[in-house]
Amino acid sequence: MLHGDAVEVRRAVVRGLLKTRSVALAYRYAACGIGDQLVRTAGGVHVSPRGCGHRLCPRCGRKRGGRYARRILGWLAYEPHGDLWSIVLTQRVKPGEGVDTTRRRMAGKQRQFMRWCTRRGMTAGMTTVHIVWSQRKDGWHYHTHCLLEFPAGQMTATDLWQEWREISNGEPPPDAGEAVRFVRAAGPPIESLREDAGDPEFWKESRDVSARAIQYPLRDMAQGIAAKRLGGDPARMELAARELVVKAAGWKLFNAWGKWQRACPAALAADEAARRGEAATAKDEGKEPAKVVGSPRESLGTVRSVWFAARRREQWAVDALREFERSVSNNSPFAKRFVRWCRLGWSPGG
Repeated sequence: MLHGDAVEVRRAVVRGLLKTRSVALAYRYAACGIGDQLVRTAGGVHVSPRGCGHRLCPRCGRKRGGRYARRILGWLAYEPHGDLWSIVLTQRVKPGEGVDTTRRRMAGKQRQFMRWCTRRGMTAGMTTVHIVWSQRKDGWHYHTHCLLEFPAGQMTATDLWQEWREISNGEPPPDAGEAVRFVRAAGPPIESLREDAGDPEFWKESRDVSARAIQYPLRDMAQGIAAKRLGGDPARMELAARELVVKAAGWKLFNAWGKWQRACPAALAADEAARRGEAATAKDEGKEPAKVVGSPRESLGTVRSVWFAARRREQWAVDALREFERSVSNNSPFAKRFVRWCRLGWSPGG
């Protein structure tokens, strides 16, 4: 579901694709979401996105980032962890510099910094690139968010920042400010994450500080050129979008180190046990077990088809929309529009 700035970004990227790529690719990007499925799991009814896969798609960027978030959250939820540190690697914004040149400036320094972390005992890490147009400095603010795990007491904020400043020839300021943050001390598995890890794809934020430190960096690249960031300047946003369409194809924005490069065996075993338990319960009750893809869930059809079935007063669809409505509980403008849309489907007066 797109709203606000995301819609403006989509329009700008579609125009960029039409001018520099092909009509077919532009249509696929523009039509992203038409095949979204409503699914029912133990946690309720929610959307399973069917996207275009484009790097500049706000929806698909979140889906892509969600896969990485779940992998790291699995390690923190089921295995002991070391000290967790967050650091943002920044460099000077150069007005007029192309985004590909800006990326090359960062890439070598980033690799050097991560090699230093490995030598200092880093047991796991992730880096996520953010590509943001800076309206104030009229250039690309290309920076990298890192989440790093070290043995207890092995690292300090001063060590991290001083090393990055040395690698960057003093470009970052002497005072780290909010760029370096101690996220969590070493400890046992964070069992609360097994029940409250948020929704990585649609960004229902977890209450846990460690989960938020993972989820925030793994956002979509398109946020860096959103109209809100550019002071509502649609012309500047379109130019930025076109440059990214041409230059950023195939760029790898996420990297993992150490144990975070693979899924946690204990988390995989817990998922498998949950699937077996769901199937056994369904068998005991004489029901057909739901089709499972990754986790126990039942596909109800596309969002559009379920909504129209509810309008026809088919009870299964009415029940599904009522349950779907409860998946959003805040008072944001989007939440209010979402509730109205659901009630247009299931409410007798809709």
